[in-house]
Amino acid sequence: MLDEIQRIPMLLNEVHRLIEARRIPFAMTGSSARSLRRRGVNLLAGRAHTYRMHPLTAGELGADFDPAAALRYGHLPAVCGEPDPDAYLASCVETSATAKPRLDRSVLPSGAHAPVRSRDSIQK
Repeated sequence: MLDEIQRIPMLLNEVHRLIEARRIPFAMTGSSARSLRRRGVNLLAGRAHTYRMHPLTAGELGADFDPAAALRYGHLPAVCGEPDPDAYLASCVETSATAKPRLDRSVLPSGAHAPVRSRDSIQK
């Protein structure tokens, strides 16, 4: 099991070698295939299956299902287990609105700028 494979993309070459040479199965997770494609790394074409992970369902949450919380926060596992989901989501927004656009600017046309919003500009 390799979690967040996009953080060490060169491991994909070793995974490829082990799949071909020894038929070793791997489970890998990651959230940034776009950055891997942009870096031109080995995407294991023809050797990997892609599965999308969806948020938890009401049935999976069972007695912990709270319709009001579901509408306010969604069903992502990390949010469902958080003691302070507002703070957790504010942190996610901050990271997405500031750090990721800075990293993704390399894909914008020359002279274009990604909008950056602070956590304070986003209403609850």
